Amino acid sequence: MVCSVFIKWLNKKRWILDKENKFYELPCQQSTGTEQKWEESQLIRIDLLQDIWMIERRMRFLLQKDLRELQYVFYANICLNNAQHLDKDDAVLLFHYATFLKQISKQGETGSDIFIRCRMLRPPIALRVVLASEVVEQQRERMLKNKLKAIDLHRTLTGVEQRRLDNGEDNLEEGVFDMRMFCQGLVRPQAELWELQIHVEHIGDLT
Repeated sequence: MVCSVFIKWLNKKRWILDKENKFYELPCQQSTGTEQKWEESQLIRIDLLQDIWMIERRMRFLLQKDLRELQYVFYANICLNNAQHLDKDDAVLLFHYATFLKQISKQGETGSDIFIRCRMLRPPIALRVVLASEVVEQQRERMLKNKLKAIDLHRTLTGVEQRRLDNGEDNLEEGVFDMRMFCQGLVRPQAELWELQIHVEHIGDLT
């Protein structure tokens, strides 16, 4: 009879050991009556502390309103650590934990940091669509800029090459004409050269 009563009483209790082996007694359900004071009990030594299965009730600290005391904050941290051990970087868990820090534990700055981490890990669907579209648009703009630069460079090179080609053709034509005139001058007799000179002077007088 005594063992049965003890087991029932034991099932209603929840104990946690911190790093300093200090023993904390935590309630399993929210108290409906007057506010209870949970104090540190005597040190209990155990060989093996089984894993505290708080994953299924990892959001319990959100349902309780009297979590401003130290042992409840410690309880919430245990819930978070166990949950992250099984599901690391869970954005939903981080969101709820940040809500706990901001609204219940009154740690606004820490909660804001976790909110930022949560949004970085898993942004909303709409935000992810916007970010994806922005990335695509940036890549498209970068590709268009590179294409325009290539076109401008091609146009610049084409213009320079065209001017050089035109100048070369002009110089070639002048050179060929001078060479032809020189060759013709060497071949023609002296009388024709005098006659050509008189003709050129006559044209000059007319103009």
